[in-house]
Amino acid sequence: MVKKGKLLLPWYKYPPFSNESIGGLSVAVWEVTRELGKHGVHVDVLTPESTAEVRWKAQGVRVIASELGRKFCKNQTLVKEEKQALEDYDAILSVANYGAQTLHSYRRGISRVSRQIHAGPNRPLSTYVSLTPNKSEYLKMILAKLKDQRNLRLLKGTKTLCVSEYVRGKMQSGLEDHDNLLMIPNGIQTRSFRPMDEVKQYDLLFIGRFQKSKGLDILLKALSFVASVKGDIYKLAIVGPFSAGQREYIFQVVPPAVKRALAFLGPINRDALPAVINQSRMVVVPSRYESFGLPALEAIACGTPVLAARVGGLPEIIDESVGVLVEPDNPHALAKAIHDFFRLPNLAETVATAGPAKAKRYDWEEVAPQLQRAFFA
Repeated sequence: MVKKGKLLLPWYKYPPFSNESIGGLSVAVWEVTRELGKHGVHVDVLTPESTAEVRWKAQGVRVIASELGRKFCKNQTLVKEEKQALEDYDAILSVANYGAQTLHSYRRGISRVSRQIHAGPNRPLSTYVSLTPNKSEYLKMILAKLKDQRNLRLLKGTKTLCVSEYVRGKMQSGLEDHDNLLMIPNGIQTRSFRPMDEVKQYDLLFIGRFQKSKGLDILLKALSFVASVKGDIYKLAIVGPFSAGQREYIFQVVPPAVKRALAFLGPINRDALPAVINQSRMVVVPSRYESFGLPALEAIACGTPVLAARVGGLPEIIDESVGVLVEPDNPHALAKAIHDFFRLPNLAETVATAGPAKAKRYDWEEVAPQLQRAFFA
């Protein structure tokens, strides 16, 4: 029988995202808390507000805004009374080493702390920056990387939950003891992400940000190459928080015919995202770096083929039954794969069945009990 208990999860804010900003970590915090709550875990989300007011509640989830939450946000050391307040919890989860210094000071209860790692350590600096970085952004990202590395070291020795075998392998490189490492993937709600009877409006779908790691520039080069060499134009929908300046930059780097075939959909509410995926013939994940690849998983759950770069955790999700993997950072290889896909439609028929079947392994009904065992064993 899977144990149930009381879990504390400190985070910047809750709900963790807005309509303007829906990032991978925000989705992870949102779904982990809600799904564990549905499975009988009492989850307290601690946020950095100035009052002790309880201001939001869902099934099994309570949000507590307090000065203690502010200490976690500022990564400050706990005093005796604050440490005592944490004794009420059976487990504490640090997502992406959040509040590492704060938890490091809580040595008496460190055995009850688990951390969930969503990105492999020692990732290249280039994966932190936007497609048009300046010196100021590079400096900011250098500081962010140094902070990430420091927080990673501070929580060494705690139970470490890695979202992919790729991340676990990176953590084994002297950063964490083998016995402390568990691989528990990100979960997905397959009742929401499923095949739907939607009219195909887009040839290709990209889900991501204006960030070099996501590789949108590689996809745009591939589409420009196909247009100039083959004369083929594919309608590309782009989901993500792109500013007017970022859109203008994209329009400037592609030929007019490709520009006319671009559709910026903006940030899409998670409830609406399955329909958009189903409206697309293929989801493209051209990343230079990807520790897991949630959009790829969401796509195959919808029965939609995925074209992805062979990087990070993506090969753990994508194989020949559900998509195509290509050499990373190679626009010509990506262009060929796109061109071939639309002339070999059999893959779409295969993925319609194989994709949802594979995604079932990542359903929250499978993943939530794994997390419960890790927290409350």
